[in-house]
Formats: sequence, C-alpha cells, structure tokens
Amino acid sequence: MVTTLQRPIDQISPREWRSNYQQLFNWNDYQQRIFEWVRNGSGNAMVNAVAGSGKTASITGIVAALPASAKIQIVAFNRHIVQKLKDDSRIPKGRVKVSTAHSLGKGLLTAYFGGNLFDPEERKYFRLAKDAVQRLMSKRVDFDILNRQDPESAALQYPVPPPALIGGTHESEHLAKEMRKLIHEVATFAQLTLTPLHLQALVEMVEHFAIEVPSSPGALEWGIHAAIEVLQAGEKLAVEQQCIDFGDMLWLPNRWRLPLPSKQFVIVDEAQGYQLNTGHFAASGF
Repeated sequence: MVTTLQRPIDQISPREWRSNYQQLFNWNDYQQRIFEWVRNGSGNAMVNAVAGSGKTASITGIVAALPASAKIQIVAFNRHIVQKLKDDSRIPKGRVKVSTAHSLGKGLLTAYFGGNLFDPEERKYFRLAKDAVQRLMSKRVDFDILNRQDPESAALQYPVPPPALIGGTHESEHLAKEMRKLIHEVATFAQLTLTPLHLQALVEMVEHFAIEVPSSPGALEWGIHAAIEVLQAGEKLAVEQQCIDFGDMLWLPNRWRLPLPSKQFVIVDEAQGYQLNTGHFAASGF
C-alpha cells in the first residue's frame, strides 16, 4: 500500500507513522479495537486470529498507539519476521527491540555464563533420552531377578514394574524406540510449556497434547519419571559444561529466574499452542 506521501508505507518515519497510522492503512474493525485497548486499556491482552489475518502487521499499529517514549520489546515467531520488523522504518530503532524468544533467551544465558558464547547442541535431549532407556533396561533386569528370587519384595520395591524393554525380540526393540520417543517428547513439551516436573502435572500435559504413549503397562509412569531425570541431567550439563539446546534457551532462563531487560511493554507475535513458554517467558520478567 502507498501512503499519501507517495512512499511505500514501510519507508515512512516512526514520527510520521505515529501521527497518522490510523489514516495511512486500511485497518479493519478488529485491529481498531486492538489499538483502542492499547491506548486506553490496562493489564495484558491476547489476540486470537487465523494465519494471514494481519497479526504481524498490527504490531506496527500497536507500536504507534503506545506512548512515544515507551520502551518496547517485540518477541517474534522466527528470524524472518524479526528481520522484516527491523527493516521496517515505522519501528523506532532505539527504544524498540526485536528478537525471537530463543535469541532473547540465548542472550540471557550468555550473560549468565559471563559472556561466554555457546553453540546449541541440537541432539542433547535425544542423547539423554537414549541414555534414559538404557537405565530403564537395567531396572527391568533388576526387577526380573528380584521377582524370580522374592516376588513379594519385587512387588514392594516395584509397585509398577518397569516396561519389558529387554529380550532381544522385535517387540522389545520396538518398545525401546517408543519409550525413547515418549521420554524425549515429554521432556520437550515440559520445557515448552513450563509444566512443573512432577507426575500428575506431566500426566495432564501428556493428555492435553495427545502425546503417544506405548501400550506396555507402566510405560507412562516410567516414561515421565525418566523425562524428569533427563531434564535434571540436561540442566546439570548446562551448568557444568554450558551444553545448551534450543529448548533450554526458553526453559532455563525461567527456571533460573534470570533477570530480563527492563521494558514497559512486551509484544509477543505467534505465542499459541505449545509455544506457551514464549509468551510466559517474555511477559514474566520485563
């Protein structure tokens, strides 16, 4: 769209845009109501809208509707949107910061580690989940031995027996793969949603997101306990070796209560579904 100044709309200055943003773009009624709330409302607001409806474009209007001196943090969904907003001349470059939630979290962790940079290890939790399955196999061996020698003691020590991951059969190998997937997914979703690391909360999370659980008896309970151990091990690796993956960039700043930059307003683009952590992470500490 071209403004009355005969320049592309994304090339006018922040001051011009702030003074005339309502006239220089064909906002719909929903967007106008958002701006009205920004100007006169209080507290927090969430906008639900389908893809392509103008959520990201609305951010430029929200920035204009906020006070001219406001310090603003925009948390965008991906690097493409970040760059698009950074290149938009309507967004003030000094008082408005734009980043993904992951880059924001990485910056906090880098500062926590004394400025030492790190490269994310993408397969960190895959590896830890694989190790967790090996431990479950050992527990199953211990259970089988104890159950043959003293069934009563086995029942007391293992109210829920470990899944049958050993035996060298196709079924046991398939179950081991399913358990590794379950453990990894529970750990990943717990990071993304900031779900407390205890059994009932994680069971509810698994049900809410319809995470696939192997049909083997005890799979869910043992899988969740293993996922908790995996996250604890991942946190220890982060502290001792600065071994960080992308999920850690959102999870650990919350878990460690790292101080966030001081901003008066936070705008989060695309914080739906299992990306709940993104919005909570951005809004919890500014």
